[in-house]
Amino acid sequence: MEEIYKLSNILKILQRSGLKGLTNKQILFLLYKLDFCSKISPPTNSKITWKDLLQSTTTDLTTITQTEKAYIFMFLRELIQELLRTHVRATHLLRTPDAIKNYVRLKIGNLKQEVLMLLLLDTKSQLIDKIIFKGTHNRMIVSPKEIFKQAILHATDKITIAHNHPSGIVAPSKQDLLITKNLVAAGKLLHIKVIDHIIVSKEHAIALSEEYPEIFE
Repeated sequence: MEEIYKLSNILKILQRSGLKGLTNKQILFLLYKLDFCSKISPPTNSKITWKDLLQSTTTDLTTITQTEKAYIFMFLRELIQELLRTHVRATHLLRTPDAIKNYVRLKIGNLKQEVLMLLLLDTKSQLIDKIIFKGTHNRMIVSPKEIFKQAILHATDKITIAHNHPSGIVAPSKQDLLITKNLVAAGKLLHIKVIDHIIVSKEHAIALSEEYPEIFE
């Protein structure tokens, strides 16, 4: 098998560059390798089957209609989210910041409203993500009480928070840094470790644990 079609290599590209790093053929191979195609059907009005797609060349893909492309990539988006979720769960929460950044970017990076997401592992090591706060057009009020309430309900001692910047600029504001510091301090009192704070936009993502490691010490 060619190196470019090895599943491990494709996953590395996804974690490093996201979906834009894959060719059409690699995307189709990924769908096939994970047996994703058997779980869904092409649009009822489509004359192209999954078998046709998998056997096609990159040139042949130009014949697919916009509707068919939209259908394929709608499901592909869900697939990539599940891949990253599984990767995060298998390697423990936030030991792989790049995987988390990509996962969060796919989940909330496109939203036009600012939201705050909580990520944690439950007692069965299942990754749980919840949007627990939604902001107005220019601000978002965050309650530490609600964040740690969710952690206690799910019996976890490690959490990660994440939020999006609809503006596209992922640089943290003074308020972002202050909120993070306060959550880390509150977590220490409750013996719940705040592992990271991820900030994402449609195209970019940063982990404050990498940019401001002193906050999490």
